[in-house]
Amino acid sequence: MDYGTYKPQISSYDYDAPLSEAGDCTPKKLYLATKPLPEVLSPCERRVYDPVTIQQHLSLWDSLHFTDKPFRSEKPVNMENLPVNNNNGQSYGYTLYETIITCGGTLNSKNNIRDRALVFVDR
Repeated sequence: MDYGTYKPQISSYDYDAPLSEAGDCTPKKLYLATKPLPEVLSPCERRVYDPVTIQQHLSLWDSLHFTDKPFRSEKPVNMENLPVNNNNGQSYGYTLYETIITCGGTLNSKNNIRDRALVFVDR
């Protein structure tokens, strides 16, 4: 969502859909209507689940040896253009970019992050 300044939206890639991920009508559904619409259904029932306790985990750093050989490039390549999946790119999941910084400076994404970025320094 870019309204002059980037604001993250983490619930869905379809940020402005007429239906929510839960199937509830959003204001856009009523706005897009060119013909009379059926009666709008009540929002779906919500449930509260018990907390989950994680029994085991595997860190990112400990799981890297399970992955394929890294793709190396002088400049970052977006995940959809990575040479994986029969050169169809990576359509979901996470992409780990690594570099070595040899001196100080400022990290600047040049406003190219569209979903989420986690920055690790020395792991």
